[in-house]
Amino acid sequence: MKYFKNKSNKTIKIDRIAIAFFVFAFIFFIGMVPFSNPIGDRYFMICYLLAVILLINLITHFNLAKKRLMYSAVVVMFVLGHFWIYPATISQSWDSSLAYLNSYEVEEQMERYIDSVGIKPSEIGTRIRFNERNFSEFKVLTEAERYTDFNIETNQFILLSNIDNQTKDDELNEIMSNWTLVKRYSQLGVFMELYKRQ
Repeated sequence: MKYFKNKSNKTIKIDRIAIAFFVFAFIFFIGMVPFSNPIGDRYFMICYLLAVILLINLITHFNLAKKRLMYSAVVVMFVLGHFWIYPATISQSWDSSLAYLNSYEVEEQMERYIDSVGIKPSEIGTRIRFNERNFSEFKVLTEAERYTDFNIETNQFILLSNIDNQTKDDELNEIMSNWTLVKRYSQLGVFMELYKRQ
């Protein structure tokens, strides 16, 4: 606003960057806001990066007293964004966040516990993608090592986590309210909970 009000401070370079930034922001806004979830957030990462590059260029060319503070704010926001964890009832873009790295330790603790008490994975229903590890680890899972599909009606055990975005809110509330919590592990906001039917 200060730049647009001060006519003596105008330069073509800043005008071009500002126009590019506002056109980009407008198109990005129109492409996202009217829709509940057009596509996954990870596909917008390039848009976020381009917008930040335009913003930094705008700050660089514009004569501001607090440039360092603005640069620091941009860096801090980028870093802190990786530590925001939403409640389990709100979907989170785990593949765009470093917070997901905490799930590996939690997963290992839970699987050690399940093994130690003698519960077979085939008795546990879950939507966590444990069964897909055989593709990345190049090993064939036996039927006893495979977790069963999530079914609130037939499963005796259910394994929940906030890294799973597919479980519906009413299913989460039903299990958390009416099932018995057997074991819970968490690390920096990422959790896994094993429930047993009452």
